[in-house]
Amino acid sequence: MRAFQLVAWQKPPELREVPVPEPGPGQILVKVGGARACHSDLHLKAWNRGEDRTVGPLKAPRPVCIASRRRGRCLLSRNGC
Repeated sequence: MRAFQLVAWQKPPELREVPVPEPGPGQILVKVGGARACHSDLHLKAWNRGEDRTVGPLKAPRPVCIASRRRGRCLLSRNGC
């Protein structure tokens, strides 16, 4: 599958091939039909928190997927959903 990811600080995001994740208990797998990045997503590009590999208060490791506007359909659900 493809993902729009921020790979390095102060660099443009990249469209990359990544493995399809397997949902765990209480999770769903959603096939995204469309996504877009808005200006607030792209502000992450300039956010340099040093080499601790975190993004703001979320402490997400890089690469981090961005694009806050998504639309899709559920392909698979696990127990608890």
